[in-house]
Amino acid sequence: MLASRFPSPSLHASLHEDVSSILLWSQLLAGSRGPMFASMSLPFLTKRPQGELLPIEKLRELFDELDQHDNGRLSIADFRAGLARMGLPCSEDYLREMMNQYDEDHDGTVDFMEFQHYVHHRRRNMRAAFEEMDFHHTGTIDADDLLEDLKKAGLPARPEDAKKMIDLLDRDHDGRVSFDEFQRYICLLPAAQVVHHNVIYCWLDSSDWVDGIEYRLCMTPPKQPLQRLLAGGIAGAVSRTMVAPAERLRTLMMTDKTGAGFAMSFRQMWADGGFLGMFKGNLVTVLKTIPQSAIQFAAYDQAKDAMLTIIPRHQGAGLRQIEKALAGCTAGAVSTILTYPMELLRTRMSMSGAQSLPKTIASIVEGQGIAGFYRGFYASLLCDVLANGLGFWSYERGQEIFRNRHNGRSPSPAQKAGIGALTAVFVMTSTMPIEVVMRRLQVQGAPGHIAQYKSAMHCLQCILREEGPKAFYRGTLSSYLKVCPSIAVTYGLYAFIIQLWGIGGLRQYPHADKVEGSAEEATAAQASS
Repeated sequence: MLASRFPSPSLHASLHEDVSSILLWSQLLAGSRGPMFASMSLPFLTKRPQGELLPIEKLRELFDELDQHDNGRLSIADFRAGLARMGLPCSEDYLREMMNQYDEDHDGTVDFMEFQHYVHHRRRNMRAAFEEMDFHHTGTIDADDLLEDLKKAGLPARPEDAKKMIDLLDRDHDGRVSFDEFQRYICLLPAAQVVHHNVIYCWLDSSDWVDGIEYRLCMTPPKQPLQRLLAGGIAGAVSRTMVAPAERLRTLMMTDKTGAGFAMSFRQMWADGGFLGMFKGNLVTVLKTIPQSAIQFAAYDQAKDAMLTIIPRHQGAGLRQIEKALAGCTAGAVSTILTYPMELLRTRMSMSGAQSLPKTIASIVEGQGIAGFYRGFYASLLCDVLANGLGFWSYERGQEIFRNRHNGRSPSPAQKAGIGALTAVFVMTSTMPIEVVMRRLQVQGAPGHIAQYKSAMHCLQCILREEGPKAFYRGTLSSYLKVCPSIAVTYGLYAFIIQLWGIGGLRQYPHADKVEGSAEEATAAQASS
């Protein structure tokens, strides 16, 4: 009976939300509708939770600082100037993302109500990030807090680095950063960066950039390689499952010596299990693809980071095309060495009449020993090194061409998927002969396939002599049907996850576009994500 007199915790939380919303709108009216509303007060609403939201007057002050034209609306040019003062990127990609998160009515400008609404919506994330960085729980962030946070995050920093970070946000010069000062900075970050481990990285970068130093661009936070691995694994698994029937059809046509066409191979695949038979071997494919795709993307990024760090010429500069290709080759080699046995199992299980996974493993061990899991390894290594080198290079080159033709803006995840599909056509056509040799070596010794090739070179000579050059491009149609959508989905989904999780911090944005136009062009230019 006594308990019924008091509201439940959920009701209390709901009432708190309603009160916060009333406070927000009363502040908006007071700040934008003149003295009549400003004089009105609601005593039980005026005390805000500590650090929960910038007071209306301070938020208005920040808005007015950004509003260089004093017209009550923020344009891209206004944001550009404000970002530069905070040491944040001023590229079209960054500006476009800022406009997307603030501009609710998509009119190309941001009014004060839109600005206030975004801050109100993100206030909990902002508070959580601040409390994580307030290492000593004093209600403010000082240089000692930052040094502990940077050490915990695995980021190398000196006391002077922490002081420079404090100086960037410390408006009252008391040597500490309050939540209000912190929130002024975090309001200008993309929404995906408003989490602790991303904010600390962005803040460190900004303190360097404001002095014109960009050497930290080549460093990835220690936790983010794991996120890259997960993003690459998810993208690879989804894409391979989507194209599993085309992948199996392609393998059947590549390993068939009778010259069976597309239709006959499809009937053979359907007869060997119906609809579910189209996905035979896909479990192994997914188990192999998750680490393979994860390793490829992570190794590629780490190889680029290593080059940017080691080579002095790259302080503040990008990689040359040949260096990007070399990073791609490195990614291909690392992933092949670590995942090749799974690739061989996938190929064996894709064959007509193949056994279950445990029986396939047992037959390889019984007939060829552990070495049987590496049959055709060198041909596969060569194929994957070339494919990844050409693939990553052409993908990066495709994005560069896109940016040059679209005033410096980067392609969206969907557009990156299209670039990836074109890349796949180029790479597959270039490496298909090597892949045919690899597949032949992988399946020899399996039921119905005698072991007749002594090496990759011997296999190449035998195919040319007995079947002719056309054999190297057998199954081209099924290859295009499988590879193009697979690569498109992989690149597109990976780019989407990277953007969604905020992986890379400010490193994923150029600090400024290479070619800057006039002030009018800067105001009018609006990149699409």
